[in-house]
Amino acid sequence: MKFSFTFLCLTLFFQNAFGQFNERAERNLNAFCKLYGYVRFFHPSDEAQKIDWNNFAIYGAKKVLNAKNDQELLNTLNSLFVPIAPLLRISSSKTKIILPVADYTPLQPDSFKVACWQHLGVKLPGFNTLYKSVRLNRPPTVDERESDQFIPLFLMRNSQNYAGKTFTFKINMKGDTTINAPTLKIEQQSSDNSSLRNISSIFYIDQSKRTFNFGGKIPSIQNTVLGVVFNPTSPISLDNIQLFINDNGKQIEVNNSLAQVPDPFSNPSTSRFYFKVTSLKFATPVFTEIPKTSDILKKELVPGITCVLPLTVYSNTQHTYPEGDSIKLNRLLRDIERAIPSAYTGGSRGSLLEFRLGDIVIAWNVLRHFFPYWEDAKTTPEKMLRDSFLKAFTDKAALDFYQTLKIMGEKLNDGHVFANLTDPTNQEGDASVPLIFSKAENKIVLSSILDSSLNNIIAPGDLVESIDGSPSNSFLSLLENTISGSRQWKEHKALFTLTNGPKNTFQELIINHKGKRVSLKLKRTLPGVEYRNGSYRQIPRKNGLVQPNIYYFNLSADSIIDQVNRFEDKLIGAKAIIFDLRGYPQADIYPIISHLTNKKIVSRPFHTPKIIYPDYTQVNYQTDSVVVNPVEKRYKGKVFFLTDASAMSYSESFLGVVKDFNLGTLVGSATAGTNGNINTIYLPGRYSMSFSGSLVTNNDGSKHHLIGIVPDIKVERTIKGIMQQRDEVFEAALIEAVK
Repeated sequence: MKFSFTFLCLTLFFQNAFGQFNERAERNLNAFCKLYGYVRFFHPSDEAQKIDWNNFAIYGAKKVLNAKNDQELLNTLNSLFVPIAPLLRISSSKTKIILPVADYTPLQPDSFKVACWQHLGVKLPGFNTLYKSVRLNRPPTVDERESDQFIPLFLMRNSQNYAGKTFTFKINMKGDTTINAPTLKIEQQSSDNSSLRNISSIFYIDQSKRTFNFGGKIPSIQNTVLGVVFNPTSPISLDNIQLFINDNGKQIEVNNSLAQVPDPFSNPSTSRFYFKVTSLKFATPVFTEIPKTSDILKKELVPGITCVLPLTVYSNTQHTYPEGDSIKLNRLLRDIERAIPSAYTGGSRGSLLEFRLGDIVIAWNVLRHFFPYWEDAKTTPEKMLRDSFLKAFTDKAALDFYQTLKIMGEKLNDGHVFANLTDPTNQEGDASVPLIFSKAENKIVLSSILDSSLNNIIAPGDLVESIDGSPSNSFLSLLENTISGSRQWKEHKALFTLTNGPKNTFQELIINHKGKRVSLKLKRTLPGVEYRNGSYRQIPRKNGLVQPNIYYFNLSADSIIDQVNRFEDKLIGAKAIIFDLRGYPQADIYPIISHLTNKKIVSRPFHTPKIIYPDYTQVNYQTDSVVVNPVEKRYKGKVFFLTDASAMSYSESFLGVVKDFNLGTLVGSATAGTNGNINTIYLPGRYSMSFSGSLVTNNDGSKHHLIGIVPDIKVERTIKGIMQQRDEVFEAALIEAVK
């Protein structure tokens, strides 16, 4: 009955009627959405770090929708944000908002440091990346810490002999630090049954060696290991480790057998107890730029409602200043947990409006503040927000909202944008039919048949007239409208995903074979295609000698550098080498560059944004490049690189070096025009969206994005060439090679 009541409460919360997406709803959501981003990413209060920002987005979207006028909206925003941002002021734009210096300055400011956010790109939860986000002069957040490790300190054998008795674990500890302030803290006992209880009166570890006492109860198991869980980057010294059993009022000391058993957990009958130590060391800067203490954000959230929010706060070893209202904060945390328990956020919840709105709030703010290619997007941030909210109101199911995220991402014109829904209901990419298509002479052409039983019915070079009842070019265009990136990448990806769909479903095609229209209804039985190299052939071309003293290597093949190295002595004297980079390498191929130059080579620059202000303003960049040094053995003959739109990101960095330093001749068509390290937003409901988190330009500073690398010799596929199963790009390079 308890479960039924809980489920009923959740259902009432999520199914409460909202009404339509009207001007009032848009105004409420826009104000909440923008304030969410400012507080989450740019206000460094300790209170803001206690919030589950995913759940807060969902909960807050629900709350603000109930506001019937601006006064109710202001009240709701204050109740949501002031507990986590004590210095925030929100008011009518007609009212002058004053934030007195005394409100944010402690009585003895010289004894405080200044906390603020620095974002190198942005570090997002759940994604392991080169990007970083730190709060200066505050302890690292959970996402910034290294992985905690369990270090065994004591092994008690035959512990079952004392089962049920309490024990005291004594240990001397001090922090290895050069400052007097504490750098390590013992965390409170958790609900985990393996967690030791700190029975000392001290919780901080500093330079002074102190004795700490921990308590617990011995389990009914053969061996017991006691240890510490801590971050290895937080130095700590430990000695005089002792264990005492409390046996009827007597303290019986137990011998430590750890030295005799190096791997105590090799015995499955072993239990574990631990205490946890966390670092209080402040996060170190990731770059030099920081906001000034006078930098106070003043933004109009929506016409008529303005917020004022400091970008810096004073802080000491204990907290940021001023401390917020803990009662209101705890009440807010409880309300969020009751409304959206963690167990309710795991599955696909795209059918619930709050989840859809919350996901838009999260994704839009990440993109608004940290996406580096807004000037190349086909929309503005404001229009994207409105269109996405509007679509979210009309969506009904999880898959509907998945399409909304894809449309949202398509507007960014970034080939690294991939929306995803990890849920059994999403089967759109599970399977495909046994056909591969190409574009030639502005027509969709059948290029490969993967089922031999179809060879008597259709053939490569046949024109595709319609797909599932729509003209083939129209069908392709609709698919391209859900793909982000350059024109050439959208077309390439649409072609290799053209037949994707749920497994064992059917796709209907009308194909013109030798002047006759052939109707096909094909079952999707092959795995769905997420990516296909442009060099794909049913019978792969072998790497190595292709004509006398002319060699070919597919750089997307497995172990390709090993294969190239086996031919090294022959390649030095080769007349020509053709490297095929129509695709994405499986390993580092920069060693090839070392054989093509007699001087140090520096790749095209990666510009990672250094962000301390919202709305992607006043952005500086950290610039990095790949450096390649020459080797003694050089390839002295002609060198060609085959390429097309399947070459993106890493492939483009490599080809950019070839192009900029004239290390070879590029043959084929333009690359994808997408480069920069990827970042990924994980959203409640099992959705995610990736995007380019850094900006890449040509060596001369000119634009690479969307343009790509244009080949020296342009080659387009022809219907006749496809019909004859010829690789026209390879042939064009070979003609030049034999000259």
